[in-house]
Amino acid sequence: MAEGVWMVQVRVIRRAGSVSVGNGLRVAGVVAFLLLRSVVPAAGAVAENKEQWSDSLQRLSELEAVDSPDAGRPAAIRNAYSGVILQGALLGETTAVWELLGRRADFDRQHGASVVESELSQAVMVLHRELMQQSADERFELLRRWTFSPPSKDSVRSLFVLTSAVAPPPEFARALGKRPSRNTFPVPTVGPADGVFSTLWLLIEAADDAGYVRSLRNDFQVAVDAGDTTAAFGLMLIDLHTGSRDDRAVQNIRSRLRFIAETTDIRPAADSAANSVPIATAPKLPRVSDDYLIAAAALLRHDLRRDAMDAIKRLEALRSPDVPRVMRSRFQQLLLSGVSLAAGAAGEDVSAERARDLCGLLQKSSAPRFWIPGTVDDSTRQSPERFVGGRESVWLSHEGHVQHITGRDIDFLFFRYPLTGDFEFSVEGQEGGPAGLAGGITWNALAARPYAGGSGGFCTITTPDKKFETELTCPFIVQESAVQFHRMSVAFSGQTASLLINGQTMWHESHRHQRSGTDELATGSVPDAAAGDPSVSGDPWIGLRSSCEFRPLFRNLKIEGRPVIPRSVRLSAGSLNGWIPAAAAESRSSDLQTPPSGLLNFLMTPVPDWKSSGGMITRRPVSDPLSPSTGSRLTYFRPLQTDERIRYEFFCEDVPGVFPTVGSLAFVLSEDSVRLRWLVDSDGHWTGLPRDNVITDPLSQRHRGPLPIRPHDWNTVEVSVHDRSLRIHLNDALVLEKSRSGHGLETGSDLQ
Repeated sequence: MAEGVWMVQVRVIRRAGSVSVGNGLRVAGVVAFLLLRSVVPAAGAVAENKEQWSDSLQRLSELEAVDSPDAGRPAAIRNAYSGVILQGALLGETTAVWELLGRRADFDRQHGASVVESELSQAVMVLHRELMQQSADERFELLRRWTFSPPSKDSVRSLFVLTSAVAPPPEFARALGKRPSRNTFPVPTVGPADGVFSTLWLLIEAADDAGYVRSLRNDFQVAVDAGDTTAAFGLMLIDLHTGSRDDRAVQNIRSRLRFIAETTDIRPAADSAANSVPIATAPKLPRVSDDYLIAAAALLRHDLRRDAMDAIKRLEALRSPDVPRVMRSRFQQLLLSGVSLAAGAAGEDVSAERARDLCGLLQKSSAPRFWIPGTVDDSTRQSPERFVGGRESVWLSHEGHVQHITGRDIDFLFFRYPLTGDFEFSVEGQEGGPAGLAGGITWNALAARPYAGGSGGFCTITTPDKKFETELTCPFIVQESAVQFHRMSVAFSGQTASLLINGQTMWHESHRHQRSGTDELATGSVPDAAAGDPSVSGDPWIGLRSSCEFRPLFRNLKIEGRPVIPRSVRLSAGSLNGWIPAAAAESRSSDLQTPPSGLLNFLMTPVPDWKSSGGMITRRPVSDPLSPSTGSRLTYFRPLQTDERIRYEFFCEDVPGVFPTVGSLAFVLSEDSVRLRWLVDSDGHWTGLPRDNVITDPLSQRHRGPLPIRPHDWNTVEVSVHDRSLRIHLNDALVLEKSRSGHGLETGSDLQ
């Protein structure tokens, strides 16, 4: 899977009232979105923002001037810097922003750094995009001045920030009045790792491109002689980037990698005095980020790869509040890259591009057959982790075992086909231990995870995004210091599903699926035994669950009994457990939600934004339809697969208001064509794209003349995924066929 998991969406832009998806929503393996958006121009926004930016600069200066022993002061100052830097970057105050970024780097050097900040990540992506539009000489001079700036020219600045690895296709440069190029929306990379912004690495790349490596090496050496440790680290990165074979240089790098692998601090886990098993705990983040850089770059060198792998394994074992879960997930991604290089490029140096290709081949060859990965944002966590998280969920199989390797947030492994009938799905999954593994199971758009706490055993049952959750006492789990395997199973009989933990019943669920009786078939290929089976409603998907930072192992996966594979699934006829609003502030109904007791509680309970009733999914009217909005989106948690289709109905007023979308790419139905829009959260996005961006793709159009839209009536849209293309039918007429290659649609097996 080269570009991660993608989702199919339906979005409503103009209409402020209810939006419905009717009984025409029949899918075999599906993900869908609904989005309600009201956009109005913000006149004079730039001038107003400049005034606000000046006020923010003043508040930052006042905050820095306060001499307070408050432990939260450094974090407050870092957050203030991030907000001011992002505002300035979006306003085009490039010179001032680089100066502020330097002050932030100096502050981090004294007080510690944070590598996961949404605003700072977006800001550096704006700066990186501007850098990549410049010549190599211009980039080098800018970064050189910034790196060797006061307080001392012998002191070296460095900044490391995790960023998003997702960017629009280059063709959206036309929405900005520019020509598409590979550097229109560049993602910062280091070695095989993308989504990593490092000023040191960017400086070295610019020096290499412009022919100033020797000069830069001399600058670093002067700082090293003055006792600057960051400059010594910079020399190692130069040797890695240029492929130096100097014995002394190679030995210095190898010694640094072995130091990481052998001397990381070890002490008992802080959260369990009874747990005497030592775990690796983290040094300060500047050290961890430097370690990440050198290990990522060293993976490309065959003579350093083994030492780099040992260092990454040690870093991946870090369990400390100082190391964000996303950082641990990034180490796991590096570990996966190292394994793929050891298997496919033993004894040879490789380029970053080759390393990514080999990693994709390993994932494809080792992925469990008939199982597909998916990922969902955790609704209980903050947005910074969502912005900088990975792009995909990775699961590998070997000799009857399945392991979660890495991912973006809450990761799933779904059985390829929907299942109904009387059968039992069971698996043994790891839980607990020093690493705090968290293996779980999913069925019918619910997820369960057994675990042992300080006061006994428990089992949490949640919706996929953890928006709704219930915790049960589970006496069948015993706390142990070592990792345990627990048997999790779901027994399906008639209209009832029962969850069992270690053979003991924990949960009953009724009315799980209903036969629809329809003979409409989806295009997905299924075994012959399923031919002719009617479609069902609900969420008939089973699978495994993990979190992005954990690597639990699963074994003994079994499906026993009389399962039946339906040919299609009516997703609008069940609950909204599997439908997830993209905005944290939005709500939906769920049968896992506890009904309010008493009249007062009932009256105080907010009305859900999204509801499902009578085979239709509806969105209540927005409170202020004239205010700018990033939109209202609803996504299904199971990704759409190649050779599958999603079909839905929408009501069209005077002009179309419901548009299909794949991932962040929307297909806007106009009167005479299907146009493309890259969905951004606001007009202040790092890409520079406004919310109402739109481009035309003439080569993908398949319908001559006006589109066959029926005003004041129900219309049918079908989105189908094929090996090389994505097709959209409107009222049974093919209106668009777009290649999946080079347009943000290229994946190995699925779209989300």
